[in-house]
Amino acid sequence: LAKKLGYDLTKSEFSIINVASTAYLHFAKIFLRNDGIKMGIPVSIITDLDNRPNEDGEFKDISNENDKVKTKLENLKNLKEELVNTDILLEIAKEWTLEWCIYKSCLSELFKGAIKAVHPQSFKTFDEKYFIKSLSKQNEGTKIDKVALATELAILINKDTTIQKKQLEEDKHLEYLIK
Repeated sequence: LAKKLGYDLTKSEFSIINVASTAYLHFAKIFLRNDGIKMGIPVSIITDLDNRPNEDGEFKDISNENDKVKTKLENLKNLKEELVNTDILLEIAKEWTLEWCIYKSCLSELFKGAIKAVHPQSFKTFDEKYFIKSLSKQNEGTKIDKVALATELAILINKDTTIQKKQLEEDKHLEYLIK
């Protein structure tokens, strides 16, 4: 994705660290000094809300979500506000998870190709309802191998000649990833 946008993460010495869960809060604090002086090291934290859609892929209004989701959103908004004058940028997925946002984005066809390649028995044809169950980790779904999926998707994105930088930059589902 970065290459499609014209960035070389290796040359720019970027590190991407998957901390899985809310452990990122501890990592963020490593880059905050007690005296408030910026360290000059830009840090981006990308997280999701885990507000699951119904089986038709539709989301509740946030005011109708359960308390866990509402509390998480409120905590993230407060943290984002606390980080305003720091070198730490906190971005929240537009909907549910990273995988869902990529599926709903201009990368959708590539994503579906990647998931079919990684899970050929479960996703011979892509079915959104089954994908929701799988991503929700419901019993009827397949446990998605997210590492293999990300690897396959990266390969497909690199090979693709149709997706343009402007499409990526203007996609509302990818916006939080490329700010």
